Amino acid sequence: MRFLYISLGSLAETETQLEIAQMLEFIKENKKIEEKIIYIRRMILKLIQSLKK
Repeated sequence: MRFLYISLGSLAETETQLEIAQMLEFIKENKKIEEKIIYIRRMILKLIQSLKK
């Protein structure tokens, strides 16, 4: 369970790094990557919920 919370933190960190890279114009905005981040966050949260039951 602890691993899943660490995964959420790492995902948030990755999302922040992506936003910084976009703000500094190192990369262009990429909706596909943002959608995948949202999808992965949902998967992790659902897994946490299912394991708590």
